[in-house]
Amino acid sequence: MPTNKLQVIPFSWKIFYQKDSLNAHKLIHSRERPYRCEDCGEAFTLSTELSSHKCAFHVGDKRKHCEIWGKSFSKNSNLSSHKRAIHATQRPYDCEICGKSFSQKGTLSNHVRIVHIGEKPYKCNVCEKPFARQSSLKCHIYLHTGERPYHCEVCGHTFTKLTCLEKHKRVHTGEKPYTCDVCGKAFSRGFSLKRHQILHTGLKPYICEICGTAFSDYSNLASHKRVHTGERPYQCETCGKAFSRNRDLSVHEYSHTGEKPYHCDICGKTFYVYSRLRTHKNKVHFGEEH
Repeated sequence: MPTNKLQVIPFSWKIFYQKDSLNAHKLIHSRERPYRCEDCGEAFTLSTELSSHKCAFHVGDKRKHCEIWGKSFSKNSNLSSHKRAIHATQRPYDCEICGKSFSQKGTLSNHVRIVHIGEKPYKCNVCEKPFARQSSLKCHIYLHTGERPYHCEVCGHTFTKLTCLEKHKRVHTGEKPYTCDVCGKAFSRGFSLKRHQILHTGLKPYICEICGTAFSDYSNLASHKRVHTGERPYQCETCGKAFSRNRDLSVHEYSHTGEKPYHCDICGKTFYVYSRLRTHKNKVHFGEEH
């Protein structure tokens, strides 16, 4: 093939055979975002990203809405996949390793590939760090570029992930979309609901053979074992800090989103860690009573 048709960009060592593709790729490294949405003002690197954004957020009545969460989708097929994955009551596909259940076979396959096999096929071209998901790699690249493309229109906080922005917005709206079907208590984040639901079962059949600590499900036991092994597979995509448990990562992410989901029912002060709320009550309020 003639070398004059070969376009190479040294920063990432990617090779392109069309100059238009090379120029589009260069925008990623230049931080230029020339394509701006006329409806909301958000800017994008590529025209295809702008088109996808418009389909997802600005097509009016054509959007498909989840009646449970209110989340919008550009296609009926995407809405159907969301309902099967998130809201389906039947989860016939069980993981033979940890026992976790899934509503779709593909979701189970991804779970086994990522969690148990540890497959990480997506590699950063800058530092060669591997990732299990392409979306995680995309967010990681922002660490190299310094880019935080998602902005809160209320307080100006910026984020590398749209999901982090959506979680942060609940600080301003007070939205708590996750409700316990036993007692009706509502939560702003899904993992908080899952942790709460354990209180209703009271069962802890899974016991750590090293220290004897008991757990209500196998996944919690597996996470606990990493305390003994030192393994830290859950890494914050914003700052790079690693954790042995996914819920510790979720709590840590509050420091980036600004969300403080734990409220003192006496004075209204908020905390992003439950233990700090408990300490606050013991020192400030219960200490005054005795």
